[in-house]
Amino acid sequence: MLGWFGKRFVVLALVLVTGGHWALLQTVAWVRMAVSYSQESTLREALVKTFDGQHPCQLCKVVRHGERAAQNKDAPKPITKLDLFLGAKQVTLFSSLRLPFQINSIAPMTSRRDAPPTPPPKSVLG
Repeated sequence: MLGWFGKRFVVLALVLVTGGHWALLQTVAWVRMAVSYSQESTLREALVKTFDGQHPCQLCKVVRHGERAAQNKDAPKPITKLDLFLGAKQVTLFSSLRLPFQINSIAPMTSRRDAPPTPPPKSVLG
């Protein structure tokens, strides 16, 4: 069972992995901006100026840059997928059951019509 330190470490790791540190920094920036702007004008005007996006502070710029960098770094890379099935049109398993299990695929199955070579080819290694 995790102790006090272990639980705190897991919570901190989850916050960092999910990008919670950017939300925390943005919250700190908004509080600082609201306090700073409220000293010059009313609280309503300070809150409007804080959240309108037209007056970002230095910490807001750092957070925006950091979030963009994290999104670019975490962008999924294209996955090259190997299709291991040759493409049977329909395969029925357990046909004696009332509700057969069917596997449908997209590509039609092609079969070879030519006969095997006669006589068999000789081995190159032998």
